[in-house]
Amino acid sequence: MIQPDSVAGLSRKEIEERLAKWPINGIGLHPGGSNYVFVVRLAEDDEEIFAIYKPAGGERPRRDFPYGTLHMR
Repeated sequence: MIQPDSVAGLSRKEIEERLAKWPINGIGLHPGGSNYVFVVRLAEDDEEIFAIYKPAGGERPRRDFPYGTLHMR
């Protein structure tokens, strides 16, 4: 898996900080996911980012991923 050092001009540290601290202002089920895949909107002041959340609970096995690991990709 590719682990970028930066996305949209933000460092990895800045992204992780936003994901950990910013409030979730919106959430929706992604229609193209084979398991539950949610798009979450995190916003603070006039900035926003979108992230993907894949819960482990309710995960359906797939033949191309070992059981119980799909949510970690």
